[in-house]
Amino acid sequence: MSSTNRAAVFAKIHKVLKKHYKQVSLPDRPLLDNLLYACVLENSTFEAADESLAKLQELFFNWNEVRVTTVTELSEVMSNLADSREAAGRLKKALQAVFETHYTFDIDFLKKLGQGKALKEFEKFTGLTPFAVAFVTQHGLGGHAIPCNKAALDIFVATEAIAEANAEKWQTPGLERAIPKNKGPEFASLLHQFAVDFGTSPNSQRVKGILAEIDPAAKERIAQRAKQSAEAASQPAPAKKRKTSPGKSPPGKSSPDKSSAAESGKSSKPKANKSDKDEKPKADRVEKKKSSSGAKKPAAASSSDKKSPSKRLTKKKPR
Repeated sequence: MSSTNRAAVFAKIHKVLKKHYKQVSLPDRPLLDNLLYACVLENSTFEAADESLAKLQELFFNWNEVRVTTVTELSEVMSNLADSREAAGRLKKALQAVFETHYTFDIDFLKKLGQGKALKEFEKFTGLTPFAVAFVTQHGLGGHAIPCNKAALDIFVATEAIAEANAEKWQTPGLERAIPKNKGPEFASLLHQFAVDFGTSPNSQRVKGILAEIDPAAKERIAQRAKQSAEAASQPAPAKKRKTSPGKSPPGKSSPDKSSAAESGKSSKPKANKSDKDEKPKADRVEKKKSSSGAKKPAAASSSDKKSPSKRLTKKKPR
């Protein structure tokens, strides 16, 4: 789609959403609070996000206590959110990233670095979603960015404002050019409200009516996309090949070298017949008997030989 047509689609979305939603005004917050608010707001309504953030500040001593609290406990506190467990995970990751980088939760000093450098600092934080970065850019740093969650990207694909490949990379080409900066907060607020409704109840008559007003063919595209996703999910995953270390044969197959050597070793030795095995011990026994009988025993000494030489001397009669 050309940039002109894309800009026209974004303008049409803005025009239609203004008929069905009103802009939600957000108060000025510290930079960290804007980041945490974005974490809980991403897939929920503004009212639910306000309530959850207020509960956290009421029940916990400070943000460091929230950081070391488990995701399960945080999700129970924020149970009013559409995705309480995922939101708790995003919140913990954001607090952990800020703490590991700056060892403090007061990060308003980043504003003094300027929008560009401050934004690079936020992009370094691990675990932040594109929605959170764009929200902080718009509401915390005064930049021009439209925060879009997954449902908003699906709406853009259904209305052909962006391509499927752009949605997979979380890209919205031409959006900031089509929507001027002074209209950015209003468009973002209206879009988020519609995206939450679309994400939680896509088959409601109200949501379908708004989509048809933006683009009558959007309904068919959504159905076709859902069908393709279902078909892709039903297909079995390709079997992974097992990696074998050098010198080792795959499981279930013996090594050709070892097996051949074993076979050659076995074949080189002639098998003895049963008669040979029986005759060999007999021959050994016969041979032993012959050797034992043939060996002459030493002749027994005669009685005269047994006598000592002194006894064999005759006694002379005395004169």
